[in-house]
Amino acid sequence: MKIHDLPLEDRPREKAMAFGFHPLTDCEILALLIGSGVPGKSALEIAAGLLGEFHGLYPLSQASFLSLKGTRGLSKVKALSLCAAFELGKRIARLEYEHNQVSLSPERIFQEYRGKWADERQEMLAVLLLGKRGEFLREKTIYRGTKKGMLFTPGDLLGEVLLGKASSYYVIHNHPSGS
Repeated sequence: MKIHDLPLEDRPREKAMAFGFHPLTDCEILALLIGSGVPGKSALEIAAGLLGEFHGLYPLSQASFLSLKGTRGLSKVKALSLCAAFELGKRIARLEYEHNQVSLSPERIFQEYRGKWADERQEMLAVLLLGKRGEFLREKTIYRGTKKGMLFTPGDLLGEVLLGKASSYYVIHNHPSGS
């Protein structure tokens, strides 16, 4: 069936423009990347065939250019475009992981909060909560003190860690005197 024969609200391009990519199926997103079909086969049918042949999106994302270019309806250029799109996805996932790890290193946190709290004239204590994979969950200020000190209990800090269901955490503290 040609995509033009589908009701307007079921066409991948129109659906994406109206509602974004989130409501689209994997097949519909692949069809957008494929662009157009060939005589007797729509881009949706080519996409569905690829998902079936490779048994899902993940195995398809691992397919080589050589295994894709032989698919009926995929020119070398379209096969190359799909491989490039999958490679970009892999790189973004890797960068996201590296960003979460680097941005939460003690050195990085020190640099960020050194600037963020540079003008504070009272002592501050905060906790950064991290998930199982070291990903940032949230920041919670535990206490704002005076120029000369602060009073808090370890229970204040640990309570936030437990309530936030953190797997690990960083405690951040400043000294307005600059020491």
